[in-house]
Amino acid sequence: MKSIRSLSLILALGLLAGSSLDAQTVLVDFQNVATPSQPGSSVFNRNTSWGSAGESDARNFTLGSDTITITLTAAAAGSSGFERPDTNTAFTDFAFRPLYRDGIQRLRSSTSLAALTISGLEPAGSGLTYGVRIWWYDPGFENNSVQSYYNVTGGATPVTPFGTITNNTIASGNASFPDNTAYSVFGTFAAHTDGTLAFAITGPSSNARISGLEIQVIPEPSSLALLIGAAGAAGVIRMLRRRRNAV
Repeated sequence: MKSIRSLSLILALGLLAGSSLDAQTVLVDFQNVATPSQPGSSVFNRNTSWGSAGESDARNFTLGSDTITITLTAAAAGSSGFERPDTNTAFTDFAFRPLYRDGIQRLRSSTSLAALTISGLEPAGSGLTYGVRIWWYDPGFENNSVQSYYNVTGGATPVTPFGTITNNTIASGNASFPDNTAYSVFGTFAAHTDGTLAFAITGPSSNARISGLEIQVIPEPSSLALLIGAAGAAGVIRMLRRRRNAV
């Protein structure tokens, strides 16, 4: 029995390693230039101003075996990508400094209309959920300003945000970077039946901003159990075949 269990575990791990249920992650750095400034990230760059309210800009990224599309929507005409100086010593020693020092601004600020949309995901019912982390930080402006984040996937209209970020500028002396998740919000979400996630942001002065985004595929326990069960069955079948061949 012990050998069967061991074989089942090995097969399950093998199935997981070769399946779309791996811990797959994409890290996106939002900025105004095309070269990623944060090591290990992909880049969403925009160096031209928004032309009007409601204008959208989209980029494609790879998440496991899927191609996903990240779309930003503007609040109004005006500047978009930005990069701030980072001469403060405490800030320059921080590992995620490149991600925090830049971003894209003037995004739609609303509790119900999406500023950030992610499409091309596995739809609800697929057995997958997604861990989503969103960063916003501005080292030079908007000290003590707050951004709130709402999950508006599928046209939802939540009253309560799933997270908030309070910005503390370097100049204020209150900025703190205990780890790489500082100035970020995180939630676990299932995509809509059309394979999208949508997030609304309320930003300071009706000007929402984003610095970074991380999306991770999370297999549901039932999916993991199904794979392990399948691996166990495969192990039993192989053992019986070996015994039959040995007779």
